[in-house]
Parts: sequence; structure tokens; C-alpha cells
Amino acid sequence: MKSSIPTAMALLMLSAAAHAGSPPINVFFPEPTMDRWNYPMNFTPGIRESASSFAALNEVDFDDRDGQILLGWDTGAQAPTGQGASNYQILEARVIIGVATGNLFQYDPTHDAVETHYNAGDPELIPDSDAGRPVELFGVEYRNGFTHETYLENSPFKNGEASDTGVRNAFPIDLLAGSTADISNQVMDRFEVAPWAIGRSGALTPGQLVPSETDLTFEIDVSSPHVREYLREGLDEGRIRLMISSLHGAVQQGGVFSDFFMRESFFNFDQSGRLEMVVEIGPPCDADFDGDGAVNSGDMATLLGSWGQQNIAADLDLSGEVGSPDLAQLLGAWGACP
Repeated sequence: MKSSIPTAMALLMLSAAAHAGSPPINVFFPEPTMDRWNYPMNFTPGIRESASSFAALNEVDFDDRDGQILLGWDTGAQAPTGQGASNYQILEARVIIGVATGNLFQYDPTHDAVETHYNAGDPELIPDSDAGRPVELFGVEYRNGFTHETYLENSPFKNGEASDTGVRNAFPIDLLAGSTADISNQVMDRFEVAPWAIGRSGALTPGQLVPSETDLTFEIDVSSPHVREYLREGLDEGRIRLMISSLHGAVQQGGVFSDFFMRESFFNFDQSGRLEMVVEIGPPCDADFDGDGAVNSGDMATLLGSWGQQNIAADLDLSGEVGSPDLAQLLGAWGACP
């Protein structure tokens, strides 16, 4: 069930090949600094032993991604803050969390297109080709003036609005058209997202009912420019906040949903949201796409082969599309990485 940070020897070899900065920092938190069931009818925020993730598709006044789980770690004690966001080079990042209630949902380690969630009879419906729905991980943003620092376990879910649709003070985000967007209603609004990570376990086979105390590991896509930038800014501030969310089709008091341990769990607190990161602090070398320690013709080929595409590693300026500004940034970094 439990996983560990990769061996120091492997990390040092990777670092020596790609960077000449400071030795890697292993950031490890066995449990969150804060966690919260981000659900409109959660009357015990911050003091739950477990929390669930599920959808409320086609439900009036509820977000598609209805039950969400907010996880937060204050990282300043292990990774120095205030170094400038671009100076945090993130080699690895993962979250590991344990399933509290077993046999409620089927294991699905793959992303399901938004069209697979449309209603029967919808002309754009695409049948889901595999069993189950994935559990996904995203970044977090806020409404009504809240921030990573001020949104706490017991902060209000919303600010007095009658509806519960699109008004939650903390919500999961992805990059759409070059800017971050609330993805809580992606099925209703009919748009696709790219999960920052999907919960996976080598002990399970696709379609299997997930047993209790199974650890799901979310390997965060640090090759994605906007994911990497989000994590860098979090380390610079000293606060990483992430949201677990899924589109499991729950119904009132039942249905299919995933349920996870929170840090208030008496016996399983060590399965409540472990954070593992490997970080170097030093000048960035984002244009070194192949990790050979230099920006050169190989990286140029990667960028030109990605020209005009969206949301990929070669989008250096985070505009949502690879183009001339990214080429200029690559040429400006030409040569050996600092």
C-alpha cells in the first residue's frame, strides 16, 4: 500500500545530468497541513475522518463535480520560500491517499472524455470504452477574495448565493484558452480538461472494485508548463493546494463514489494525503525539453514539431499555444543550462 520517495542515488544521477544547481530537496509530508470536504452540504468542515468525491450530473443547483476534496500542505519548513517562482525546478511531485470505504467504485486509471458523460440520446455522446471513472487531481483557485493563505478548513463554502452552481469559494482549475478556469461544471458547459494527475495503483486491475486501505498515487504532470508554474508559485509562497475530484455518478445517499481518509482519521491518518516532491532551487532551464542539460537542436525540433498546438510542454510562455514567443524564449536560452 505505502510508496516511498525514489532512491537518493537515482535522483542525484538525474540531477547531475540535467542541472548544475543545488542538490535536490526531498519534500515529504506524511499528512496534509489542512484538508476539507469541499461539498455544499458538509456541516463538519475540517473535522471529518473521511470525505468522498462524486458528481451530480443534470442536478439543478449543484456543480457537476459536486463532492471534492481539498488538500493543503504548508511547505516552508522543508523548501525555503521566497526564492522567486522560476527558481524552483520541480523534478517530481505526487500525492498518495488511501481509500476509506472499499468496493464502492471500479478502478479506472485512464482519462474519460467529457463526451462519455453526456446524457443518453445526446448526439455527441461517446460510449465509455472501459469500466469505471477515474479519480483526478487539479490545482485550486478561489472566489470572493480568498487565497491559499486565507481559505481554511472552516471557511465558508460560498458567500450567501441561493444556488450552489459555480459559486464555491474554492474550486478545481485547469488551463483553458491560455487562462485558468473553474472546471466544476465541465459536463454542463461541454468542455474538455486535462487532469494534472489520475489516481493509480499497481496492485489493481482496470474495472476491479477498489478495496479499502488501497493507496492511490497521483503522479503530477510536472512537464506541463501551467502545472509546473502553479507548483513553483506554491513553493515560493510556501503553500501547495490541490483538489481531488471525479465524475462518479452518485445519487442522494448512495450510488458510485470514491471515499478517502482525511487527517482526522484515528487509525489511518498516514493515508490521508501524503505529499512527495523532489525540487532543486536554481535558475530555470525550461526549454531543455529532453533533459540533456542544454538547449540545443533537439529541443528546437521538439518546439517546431509542436508549432500551433495547445497545452503541451513546449508552450514556454503559457499562452496556450506554441508559437513565436516560445521560439524566442528557446533561442534566448540556447546553450548549456545554468
